[in-house]
Amino acid sequence: MSRWIKPFEENLRIDRPKMYQRLKESGQLNEYLNAVKEQASELALELSKQGMNPFQAESEAIRTFLLPSEEDQPNLGETPPKARESRFDLLLFLSEKADQFLAWREPNDKRYVRNLFEMIDEEAALHISEKDNSMTIAEAIYYAAERTPTGIHGLREWLENMPKEQRDELILEEIAEALNFGSDLT
Repeated sequence: MSRWIKPFEENLRIDRPKMYQRLKESGQLNEYLNAVKEQASELALELSKQGMNPFQAESEAIRTFLLPSEEDQPNLGETPPKARESRFDLLLFLSEKADQFLAWREPNDKRYVRNLFEMIDEEAALHISEKDNSMTIAEAIYYAAERTPTGIHGLREWLENMPKEQRDELILEEIAEALNFGSDLT
């Protein structure tokens, strides 16, 4: 079994046993797994092109296509159809802001990235390498946002409610500051 298919099959077998059984009995299990594998590998390629480490890109792509448990979400149709795409769109937006951030920093300032993360989460800052690229920085901010009181939904809503011109002018430090003071996101 390919390294791409195994996590998806285990996810179905463990978290969505009814769906797994239906697909298996109808003979569509392999078709489903191959389709998900293709989508995940395309996403991993896109994330790699955006600068993410290939191993991280593969892990992120697999995580993106794992299904919630039947207990947490009995009807998959209830998930907003654009939920996964909006996650990816948010990561790309944060990546663009990270590109600007990295371009503006002082070339000899080795703590610039770590200082940004200390604004959000001191523990997260300890795991930031000075060689991180824009996509890994974007992903770290995304995960830091998940740990705030308003969560990723708060960050997304804050950005969506902002006028386009203001959002275009927004810099990564302002996002970090808003995440640090989570009440600014509401």
